[in-house]
Amino acid sequence: MWELSVNGTLANSYSGLCATVNSIKAEVRPAGTRSWIATGRKGELYVAFFNLNPERTVISAKISDMAKVLPGKNFNGNSCQCKEVWSGNDIKVRKQTISRGVKAHGCALFVLKCKLAGLI
Repeated sequence: MWELSVNGTLANSYSGLCATVNSIKAEVRPAGTRSWIATGRKGELYVAFFNLNPERTVISAKISDMAKVLPGKNFNGNSCQCKEVWSGNDIKVRKQTISRGVKAHGCALFVLKCKLAGLI
């Protein structure tokens, strides 16, 4: 059971996991695509794609763009491994980008394990 507190902290009383929610004002349109990103306790990245369109849409995200929203992180996009959570399929990271066709009004969730740039 997850609980969102007034200060933006998301906590799970069962597992002890928690996260902080940072809201960003976005222009809302009835169609298009959205994405969400978070980090895990072991440094993994969670990325979700949401397709608000009435037809299947290919959604892409660059590793370098993801690093921009995670202060202090500089991911080496060439060393990322990516798995789509619900299907369990490995996803190829091509040209430092993940890309996936998402069905109409559907979503996809990925877990990325990337090495930090400059580390061996």
